[in-house]
Amino acid sequence: MYDTAADDIAVVRTLIDREATGDVSAILDLVAVDVVFDMPFAPGGAGRIEGAAALGEALTVGIGMYQEWTMALTSAETGGRGVVFAEYTAAARTTTGFDYHQHYIGRFILSGGRITGWREWFNPLSLQAAIASLRVGESPSAPTL
Repeated sequence: MYDTAADDIAVVRTLIDREATGDVSAILDLVAVDVVFDMPFAPGGAGRIEGAAALGEALTVGIGMYQEWTMALTSAETGGRGVVFAEYTAAARTTTGFDYHQHYIGRFILSGGRITGWREWFNPLSLQAAIASLRVGESPSAPTL
């Protein structure tokens, strides 16, 4: 039976595990049809995605940039029933060989065992460098913090 804050954390943990494998259809099994995915620091301002179909397309493109991809949940806690705050990391290599490393903070809103809202904060400079590595003739350098 799904009805506790621990269940909410388990859904988020499963989401990150599925994202680590790159299985977009398995990720979409965890989100509501009308999910809203928001990235306030997305390069170019394309930070809001509405609906599971659009999220699936975006995840397919994003994960497809990488020939190697791993993610790990480093912490998760509830902000009350239906709200999970999580920290997670990614390590990847783009299809052109650029190493990508990222730390994320996410806020997840859940209802009935499905994610209805996913807001993700990350370092946009790392993502911009990974995207630039895919452009012919560019040799990006990863930001140092």
